[in-house]
Amino acid sequence: QMCIRDRYMGGSLSNAERGGGAYGLATEETKTLTELRSNLVGDRSNRYREERDLTGNEQDALKRWEEKDKQIDAMLGDLNDHISLWKEKALEIGENIDKTTKGMTLLTKEVDKTNTQLVSSNRKLKDLIKKFRAPSKLCLDIILVLFLLGLIGVIYNLSLIHI
Repeated sequence: QMCIRDRYMGGSLSNAERGGGAYGLATEETKTLTELRSNLVGDRSNRYREERDLTGNEQDALKRWEEKDKQIDAMLGDLNDHISLWKEKALEIGENIDKTTKGMTLLTKEVDKTNTQLVSSNRKLKDLIKKFRAPSKLCLDIILVLFLLGLIGVIYNLSLIHI
């Protein structure tokens, strides 16, 4: 990997001379592109200063370059801010998903419990009907129908509460 200075100055520095560690990463503070360019241009202008000064066009080009770098740095800062906001929103969404999952687990347990109770009540009612059912017992039939309607109403109300 060549550093910026290597590309423009034609020099060849070792990884240690560039400030790289074992993986080629800089061990000193991260520098902005403007600082790197000013170091590069400073070295370059010192090398050519003996021969000539920069022309007006070259100075204008350097100013435009610096302005573009400032714009890029500002846009990168905005991008970093937006990414931070997205991260916060993603964390909030994750927390909401966790809460919803816990709620769904509790609801599933309640539904299973209610279903078990309903099956048990239905079995007991069926046994009771077999035991006491006779053609002449109309009063018992009416009571059982009313009981069944009441049981359906309770189940309906429980389902509305849990939704």
